[in-house]
Amino acid sequence: MWVVALAACVQPPEPATDPIAEVELPGCAGQHDDPIDEYAYVVDTMGRVMRQVNPRSCTVGATIGLGSHPIAAAVTGSGNWIYVGDDEDLTLTAISQPRDEVDAVIQLPFPPTELLFEPAHTVLWATDPVSGAAALIESEHHTLVDELTLPAGFTVLASTDAAPQTMVVGHPDGFLQIIELALRTELARIELGGPPLAVGYASNIERSYVCIGGDQPELAVIPATGPSAWIVTRRIELDAPCTGIRFNGYPVGVAIQAERDTALIVDTITDTIAAEIPIGDTPDVVVLNGTMAAIGNLGSGDVSVVSLDEQAEIARTSLGGGGVGRWVQDGLDANFVYAHDADDQSLTVIDLRDGASRPPVDVGEVGEMVVAGPRGGKCH
Repeated sequence: MWVVALAACVQPPEPATDPIAEVELPGCAGQHDDPIDEYAYVVDTMGRVMRQVNPRSCTVGATIGLGSHPIAAAVTGSGNWIYVGDDEDLTLTAISQPRDEVDAVIQLPFPPTELLFEPAHTVLWATDPVSGAAALIESEHHTLVDELTLPAGFTVLASTDAAPQTMVVGHPDGFLQIIELALRTELARIELGGPPLAVGYASNIERSYVCIGGDQPELAVIPATGPSAWIVTRRIELDAPCTGIRFNGYPVGVAIQAERDTALIVDTITDTIAAEIPIGDTPDVVVLNGTMAAIGNLGSGDVSVVSLDEQAEIARTSLGGGGVGRWVQDGLDANFVYAHDADDQSLTVIDLRDGASRPPVDVGEVGEMVVAGPRGGKCH
């Protein structure tokens, strides 16, 4: 599974409360308020559609037809546009979120299987990690503005919002390529000593944290600004490699260790591991929302809810059979996350305040998902 980290972006002002959120909807509403003005948009790869899921009613709304094999998805910070990459038709489809209709289809010479926005969310990078090909799309008008060639076989793609803003590209041969976004040129190349497995960017202190695999797994700390910019300033030894890591402006972040069934609390003030938390079997994806983390566990087929304040797992929600990949996505409302179970082809809304889940929604064989709505899209 690709692990993607995005820097923060500026959200538009919040509109008035959607009246639908104040209506009691039988069979779905929990003991807390429902998520307002947001929808999960889920790619059904085999069904060749994107489905809009209403978390207030736990039902599927709009169904949007796509191409032969849609797989990747991304949403702009404005929430106006959802992009879907198709690795058979070699296309990038732009969907209008307000209308839930296809607005444009962009033909590309390579399969766009990895999508990532620059920090300002005005330019989308559509990339093929196998060949390293990248097309840069201006998001509001769906126009190609540039093409780049990244290292073939790259495994990590992340962005930073420090000055200058950059794209971080990780290669399994053991290095990071730092691309300055304004000039589209290489700013630095960092030798790591092992393959980069994931990159997380902590905007509160403008540092990147890199999970390094190999014989000596480590967590490398790399400042994005100052005299030590793009130099490894600290290496935290690990007893097993971390395979995913996330930050969201809070003083601590979360890394996951699939081999040890553990979540690591990373303190960005001291650059130390503040806590090791046992979670479910074989964690494979982590998202943060507010002061809570949701971690999808591949082996046990569930989602662990971890409190960053308490530095402990507070709940675990079952998603079914396990043994298959899953996707977990944070919502616009910091109280909710969305998780799919590819085994029974369903989407579940999880309330982070108590770990309670809503009734699952049938969505088909899921590719990726995004969360969008009138409030704007998600930045990470």
